[in-house]
Parts: sequence; C-alpha cells; structure tokens
Amino acid sequence: MKTRLFAFTFGLLALVLRAQAQQIEPSLPAASIAERARIEADRSREQARFEKEEAACYQRFAVTDCLREVRVRRRAVLEELRRQEIILNDEERKKRAAEQIRRAEEKAAAQAQQEDADKRAAGRQEHEERLKRAGQKKPSPGGNEAGQGVAGPQVRASDAGSTSAASRAQDKKAFDEKQLKAQERKAQRDKALSEKSGTPARRLPDPP
Repeated sequence: MKTRLFAFTFGLLALVLRAQAQQIEPSLPAASIAERARIEADRSREQARFEKEEAACYQRFAVTDCLREVRVRRRAVLEELRRQEIILNDEERKKRAAEQIRRAEEKAAAQAQQEDADKRAAGRQEHEERLKRAGQKKPSPGGNEAGQGVAGPQVRASDAGSTSAASRAQDKKAFDEKQLKAQERKAQRDKALSEKSGTPARRLPDPP
C-alpha cells in the first residue's frame, strides 16, 4: 500500500515539476526540463527512503549509530543531486545567454537590412527626381530656352516693324485722301470762279 502511494506521489510530483518548469522557462529545451524533473523526483525518492531507514533505526539497539550512518548517506546523495542541479542551472544559463545573443544579432542584422533598403529606396527616389527635373529642363524641338530668349526680341522687333509699316501705310492713305479732297475743293473753287468769269476751269489731274 505504501509502495503504491509512493509511486503515485512520485508520478504526480514529476508532472507538477514539469508543468512548473515549462511555465517558468518556456524557452528551455525539453531535455533540460526533463532533467530538472528527474533531479527533483530523485531527491523526493531519496528523502522518503532515508526517512524509512531512520524510522527503522529506532527498532535497533544502536539507534544513534544507525541514524548517523543513514544521515551521512543521505547527505552524500542530496549533495550529488544538488551538484547535478547546479550543473543543469549553469547549462541553462549559458543557453539563455546564447539565445539572447542570437536574437540580438538577428535583430541587428534585420535592422541593418532595413536601413540598407531605406537608403536604396531614398537613392532611387532622388535619382528619379533628378531625372524628372532634367526632363523638365530639356529644350523643346523648336529650340532651347536660350534660343527662345534670343528669338523673343527678334519676334517682337518684327512685330514692331510690321506695326510701324501698317501705321505708315495708313498715314499715307490718309494723307492721299486729304490731298485728293483738297484738290477737289480747289477744283470746285476754280470751277465756280470760272463760271463767274466765263473762263473754263482747268481739269483736275488724275489721282496718283
């Protein structure tokens, strides 16, 4: 009965320890978790065994010597289990440190890649902007800006010359009309005078 109760207690303790180890250190490998559970189970089993041996010592004649022997062996066993636990703790500590270093290196590498990608994107954007600005400054097929700047005054001068010629033509036409009207008025006056004096009036010259 006691053996079955101890076996049940041992199995339940191992499950509890394994669950606690997984909650505390979810990143640890299964081997480390199992090893820690084994150490705790061995410690509980040895403690129970030594307690039974101590109880048996009280049934003997040399109780003190029996208890001393049991306690010496128990101390040795528990110290060995403690030594194994310390080794396991050191290994887990080293693994956690290595994992932290690996994660830090991966993070730094990812950050460096992102920065490099950002630099390349910024370089492409700057290159595209330069091309766009160069395309806007590109001279048209009819001539460049300088040519347009030179041709502008020439066109304006030509327009001014055309305007002046038209103005001179209008002035000449108006002058000719005035001259013709003046000649007509003079002819009318001459005709009127000739009719009064009986002298035939002179014929007006043909207009130019």
